Amino acid sequence: MTDFDAEWAGMQAAAREQVAQQQAAGGARTRLNTTGGGGGSGGAGVDHDEEGLQDVETHAIELGDTLSTHGQMAENSTHVAGVLLRTPGLETGPALIELVERWGTQSEALRDACLTISGHMRETIQRMADVELDIIGGLNAAGMSPHRPQAR
Repeated sequence: MTDFDAEWAGMQAAAREQVAQQQAAGGARTRLNTTGGGGGSGGAGVDHDEEGLQDVETHAIELGDTLSTHGQMAENSTHVAGVLLRTPGLETGPALIELVERWGTQSEALRDACLTISGHMRETIQRMADVELDIIGGLNAAGMSPHRPQAR
């Protein structure tokens, strides 16, 4: 088992244990904070990790930018070499040209995936903020404050 596999298995086990503890205590997986504050992570509202989502968004953008900048550095010289090596009976030239074409297609697909991931993270953060505002508005409309514990 690799370090990644061991770490992933540990994280899954910890998450299962946390869910089991919450269910045993009668709690739900999504809960309202009562710590006060003005929303966002750490404030009142749905418990989520906005900072973690922003980190994923940032890294996806950085990876996409790196691929755009450095992913095609050898494309021209490799293509020229492929053209020059196209001689009868030698497959190296056409193979290099095919390699350049496939590399371009694959790196473009990866850049697009990075942009998609960053867009999804941005949208998720915005939707979570909107849901949080809806919850706070609903609590306020019901005469309950998300910033203080309610009397039973």
